[in-house]
Amino acid sequence: MRLLVAFLSASSLAAAQNLTRVDANTPRDVQITIAKSAAPKEVADKADVYVLGRSGYELAVKGSNGFSCAVERERVDTMEPECYDREGSRTTFKARQFVEQQRAKGVSEQRIERAVAAGYKSGRSRRRRSRASFICLVQTTFSIRMQNRSSIFPDT
Repeated sequence: MRLLVAFLSASSLAAAQNLTRVDANTPRDVQITIAKSAAPKEVADKADVYVLGRSGYELAVKGSNGFSCAVERERVDTMEPECYDREGSRTTFKARQFVEQQRAKGVSEQRIERAVAAGYKSGRSRRRRSRASFICLVQTTFSIRMQNRSSIFPDT
């Protein structure tokens, strides 16, 4: 059994390294591997992990530490593995989930952008209270992302 798990993990990692984008057709194990790469093992192994499904993000792995990891798409042709702390999971990641739900419904990027902005303006979407942001590890470089990220998501 351990050999099978090791083989699947190695296969997922190899497949993940060759991807330049993800969507609902990307195998779940590959998406999980990519998403978990965004944080140190100690964090990722206990985080909720979300994958893209036909209707948007789906919880693939239930965690216990309040963190959430997913392969995000600033645009549909990109992929950015990201993990959020407890506050980011309750705020910023909720907006990301909304975006992917809307994309799955076929809503245009312009309409989604307007809806996100309106959500923040009306208070339906909550902004982070603290300026320290979420953990993001991309291509094995650990960094703490701060406020001034160019995005359709204000104050992330």
